[in-house]
Formats: sequence, structure tokens, C-alpha cells
Amino acid sequence: MYTVSLMQPYFFPYLGYFDLLSNSDVFVFYDDAAFSKNGWYNRNRIYNPSREWEYIRLSVRKSPLQTPCNLVALADKDKDRAKLLQQLGQYKKAPFYQPVMDLVEKTFANSDDDLASVTITSVELCANYIGLDCQVKKSSEMTYDQNGNALSKVLDICKITQAERYLNVPGGRALYSSGDFDKEGLTLAFTQSNAIQYDTAGRDFVPYLSILDALMWVSPDVLKQKFSQRGTLNA
Repeated sequence: MYTVSLMQPYFFPYLGYFDLLSNSDVFVFYDDAAFSKNGWYNRNRIYNPSREWEYIRLSVRKSPLQTPCNLVALADKDKDRAKLLQQLGQYKKAPFYQPVMDLVEKTFANSDDDLASVTITSVELCANYIGLDCQVKKSSEMTYDQNGNALSKVLDICKITQAERYLNVPGGRALYSSGDFDKEGLTLAFTQSNAIQYDTAGRDFVPYLSILDALMWVSPDVLKQKFSQRGTLNA
């Protein structure tokens, strides 16, 4: 079935985010969603040997409430880049350290100074590095009912992209029911909820970290295979 997924653009998100791209024909970045603090738009987590994990962040300029993600300006992109590279120095002994550092450098070099640009670039470059074959679009480039509720927005975007199936992360089970999609001739499905496991060469494994952690330890081919074996679950 022709599968479409929709998600806010997050900063080097966790592996479960890429389950969507692995199992979709079209992935839509919900880049005109309202930015919210303390979410995953501008931060994520990497391993920390002394306290299990630590945050990586993009600093953003103060914006009014409900400002769309693609209109949120970064406060100091160069400083954020330098800080992230410094934090990732702890992975120096990981087998894929240099390719991942190059990917991070490329993310900052190939993006503009707004939040959505950097986060979208981070996802696209990681997906390309792994070899995930999925067409990507942006909601900000579509004409849909922006004043509707969450469900109506999703259904509009499914119609625009001619979806037959809508794929969401497991947290969406609390938001959507199959009956609402059945009425529109759509199938509702979800990605797997369990964390993808990978070898970290004797270091403690911490689940649900940024994809950067996995990319340091796992080759793109092996990671792509792990995604392909996961599959999806109908609602």
C-alpha cells in the first residue's frame, strides 16, 4: 500500500523516527508545526559515560508562542556546531567516528539559520547515509487546513499525497483510531515500539538515544537491514 508518514522535524532524532522513513513511500516533514520548548525539535541525547546520557542542543532565539518551526531562528549556529563536535569527541574510538563527524559538519554547512532547516537536513543526511529510499516533502509547501485539529490536518495531507496508508509512531495510538481513517478509505498503521538494539563494543547500551550514537557503532548497511526487519503493525 502507498504509505505516507508525517512528523515534526527533530534534531538528529532517535532510531524509531527513521522507522517511519524506512517503511514509507513519502515522508512529510511537519515543518510549519508550532515550536514548543522542552521537546525534541532542538535537542536530543547522546551517551555520557559518567551519567548515562547528556543533551545535545540547538540554541534558538526567543519567539512568540505558536511560532512555526520553520520561522524559529537559531541563536548561534556556529557555537552549537562547535559544542556538538566537542561532545561527540567521546566517541573517538568508535569504528565510524569520522564518517559521522563529517555528516554532522555537513548538516551545519548545508542548512540555513532557521531551526527547521537544520533539523530537516540532519534527518535527510542520516537517511541518505543509511540508504533509506523514501521521498520527502514539507507540509509548509502544501495547501492544507492549518486551522483544523490534528486529525483533519493528517487526513488533508494524506489526500494531497494520495496515501493509501498512514503510518505513525507508537505514541499516535493515543491520538488516532482506525475508524477515522477507514471513513476516508485509509489504513492506519504504526511502527514498532521496541528499541533497536546494537553492539557498542563493551560500553553500556542505552536505548532511545540520538541516531548519532547508533551511527558511531553500526555500519550503514547493517543499520538499514535492522530497519528492514522491523516491519509495521496495523491499528
